[in-house]
This record gives sequence, C-alpha cells and structure tokens, in this order.
Amino acid sequence: MPTRFGDTIGGGGSGPNPSDAFTIAITANDTNATPTETTAFALTLLQNDTNNTPTETAKLNISGTGVSDTNAGQTEGRTIVVRSWATGCSSNDANQAGTANANGSNDGVFCVVKTNNALGDLTNPVILNTGSMNFPGGTVTSALIRIWFKVPARTTALDTITITATSSGGYSSTPYTHSGTALVDHSSGDFTFDISALTNTQLTNLALHANYTALVVATPETSIQIDAWSIDATETI
Repeated sequence: MPTRFGDTIGGGGSGPNPSDAFTIAITANDTNATPTETTAFALTLLQNDTNNTPTETAKLNISGTGVSDTNAGQTEGRTIVVRSWATGCSSNDANQAGTANANGSNDGVFCVVKTNNALGDLTNPVILNTGSMNFPGGTVTSALIRIWFKVPARTTALDTITITATSSGGYSSTPYTHSGTALVDHSSGDFTFDISALTNTQLTNLALHANYTALVVATPETSIQIDAWSIDATETI
C-alpha cells in the first residue's frame, strides 16, 4: 500500500520523519551569442531646404542736434581789391595851384591846400574837391577810403583842417579832423576810413573834400597837403 503524507509508518510512531537527501543542479550552458550588427545603412536627404534668405525691413532713424551734421557745403570764391583813384580834382580858390597833383596814384608830389597870401588871397576856407573816384562797380564785400596826405607842424592850433566825404542818399562823414601842432604824416597811405556800408551807387557818387580854414586869412598857420586818394573795394569774383 503506498505511503501518504500524514500516515504513520510502523505501529508506535517512534521512527524519524522522512527527509530528502538529494539536490537538483542545472548544468546546461547559455549558448546565446552576444548580438552583433554588420549591416550599414547610407541615408540620402532628398528634401530641399526651402528656408528663404533672411531680409530686414526695419530702418533706424537718428535725429537730434547732438548727432546732426552741421558742416556747411563747400563753396569756392576768390576776392580781389580794386583800387580806384580820384581824378579831376579842383579847388574853390581860383589862385590855388597844383590841384592836379592830387589826381591819380600816389607819386610823392602834393597839392598844397591853403590861402595864397603872396597874392593877397582871402579865400576862406580853401576846399580841394575830388572830381570822380572812378569806382567801377562789382560785388563788394567791404570798402574803405585811403588817403596819402600830411599836415606840416604849426605854431598854434587855431586853424581848422578836416577831410570830409559826401555821396548820394544824404551820406556825409568826416574821416579826419586835425588837432594839435605836431607834424602829421600819412604820406605812406596808412590812413584809411571804412565805407563798407555804402551801396554801389553811393560808391560811384562818392566825393572827398580837403578843407582848410584859417583863423587869420592872410597868414595861414600851416596847410593840408594831398598826394592821392582812392577807394579800396574788396570784391568777390
């Protein structure tokens, strides 16, 4: 009769309980090899790049006085000084000699303006006038009167000497008034007077006058001596 768990072998149950004395060992080797790959794949991208070249439409404007270009455009111009000499000088004194010496360019030869006491001349004052200053016109940027003259020394300061200028439009000025008793020598032409404010018409009509007034007509103290007078005009060409 087969044995079943829970049954007692023998009569008294004094024997040992059954036990297993064997083990099971698995000795089979793993024969699965490490996987390897030998196939290579070549990939070719056939899709075209459709991205457009980037463009910029935003513009940056810079303004303001701190960044503005204030350089003026280049201009070119030339200037010259046109000198026009007085001609046709005359005097209100019929006895006045040498008036022509005040015509034209300076040459060191003077017209002596005073009464001619040797002839009993009582003209007072004696005035030497320019006939024409011969101004040719043009685009004038500045102008001045230049006079070559001198006043000899005198013993007293009683006689009066002036140089005046007149023109159209009511222009009248006194460029020179003599004072003192010492010699005054502007025979180098260093005496000038600014007339830049005059128009071309006024420069064309300009006249100069050398005035000598004697306190005692028959005995003039000195004289005013004129070599030449001119208009010096700076013109743009």
